[in-house]
Amino acid sequence: SDVFHDPKTTNLLKLAAACANTNLPMASHDFLRDPSDAIFNYGNVAFLNGFGYEWEEFVRLPSRKCVETEEEVGERQRLLDAVKDSAIASDKGGDGDMDE
Repeated sequence: SDVFHDPKTTNLLKLAAACANTNLPMASHDFLRDPSDAIFNYGNVAFLNGFGYEWEEFVRLPSRKCVETEEEVGERQRLLDAVKDSAIASDKGGDGDMDE
């Protein structure tokens, strides 16, 4: 079977292209690492241009650098924990497929 002709793959590729090309700045970071070691792993064109980053610089940037004060660090961690917990709860089947 050709993975690039699979309807699910096609939809994921369309979603990826839409995220990359939207005017809405989007970024993500690797939340599976220890929070002190996490780095940004994605920023779309709107994000990179809006915040003045080059791709090579951004994907090496520790995500902890996105906050300045200890209060912001705590708020950021609470938000990341909530997103992580929600993602884990959504994957009840344990197969890594978040669509079900």
